Amino acid sequence: MKKEQIQENGISRRGFLKRTALAGAAICIAPALEKVTAAEKAITGKSSVSAATIPAGMAAVRAQRTLSSGKAAFTISAMGFGCMGLNHHRSQSPDEKTCIRLIHEAIERGVTLFDTAESYGYHKNEKLVGEALKGYTDRVFVSSKFGHKFVNGVQVKTEEDSTPTNI
Repeated sequence: MKKEQIQENGISRRGFLKRTALAGAAICIAPALEKVTAAEKAITGKSSVSAATIPAGMAAVRAQRTLSSGKAAFTISAMGFGCMGLNHHRSQSPDEKTCIRLIHEAIERGVTLFDTAESYGYHKNEKLVGEALKGYTDRVFVSSKFGHKFVNGVQVKTEEDSTPTNI
């Protein structure tokens, strides 16, 4: 009886699972291809997809937000770029040129806020971000966290130091 129902409906449990997996993959593949294209360009400096073939809605930050008010107000991208992962808390990090290309790619795609900290490799990340943003300082904003205590280049995790000398 069960085999008759399966034949009658035209789909078995295995067939249903296969079709469901394919549908899920189809939903996921477009965003994944966009990320692969962006990563390929960041790593190699070129993309196999030309700018003319990139859809208008692909991986770009178009929304903006305004911080503060009055004379102190400034507008940034609604999404920022956290730079910690470029060189900190990784078993393996991309080389400096790749990191710089990735930051440039983010700028090209509309990101105008970059986040770093003195503790991401004891100023290493801040220097990397600074190097990458040369020539873009009129278009971007940088936020940097500080106030950590360092002794001989090693962070003392139980102490803070927000004195003017340290900052």
